[in-house]
Order: sequence, then C-alpha cells, then structure tokens
Amino acid sequence: MDGHLAVTSTGGVIGNADYLNHKRREYEKRRGQMQQTGTRSAHLTMKSLGGRFANWSEDYLHRVSKALVQEALAHDCTHIAFEKLKHIRNRISNASKFQQWAFRRIQEYTEYKAAE
Repeated sequence: MDGHLAVTSTGGVIGNADYLNHKRREYEKRRGQMQQTGTRSAHLTMKSLGGRFANWSEDYLHRVSKALVQEALAHDCTHIAFEKLKHIRNRISNASKFQQWAFRRIQEYTEYKAAE
C-alpha cells in the first residue's frame, strides 16, 4: 500500500500509515521515558499522554473513514468493500510494525458513516 491507510478503486489514496506509525512511535518513546523516570508526576504525565494519543488516533481514523465515504459519494458508488485482512500479519513483511493498525476500527467507522 506504500504508506496509505486506504486505497480506493477510483485511485484515491486516503490517510497516511507512516504518519500514524510515526505518531505511535513518538508516543511509545515518550511513554518509555516516563516509565524510566518512575515518579508519580511521570506516571500522571504518562496517563495524560496516553489519553491524548488515544483521542488523536480515534479522530484520525474517523477522518479517514469520513474521507472514504465522501470518495464513494463523489463517484456515485453504491457499495464500499474492504479487503479481507484476516491473517494479514502472516502475509506482510515486518508484521510487528503493523500489528497495532486499526483496520477493523476504520471499517467500523466507515460502516456507520455510510449508513447515515
């Protein structure tokens, strides 16, 4: 997929997986630094960072799903289909990099947005 979260049948590319992974790595790096510090303040900061990252990633996935639905509407598509991603970790190289991807979450968000 060359760094895209979604590629449409009309040739559109939506979302940036590399950006999502970069943000996740940055969060994990800061979280690791806070854990090493071990103070109460660091623990509270770590919780705050986790909440902010979770909110950011949920928002990002919502924006991706909204763009998928808008792409379908713009091309008068009657259906949105998703690739079967079962066992994807076995089919791609460097699977650990992708194991936290939210493929299912994007699909769920797209399903309810398309129904609206």
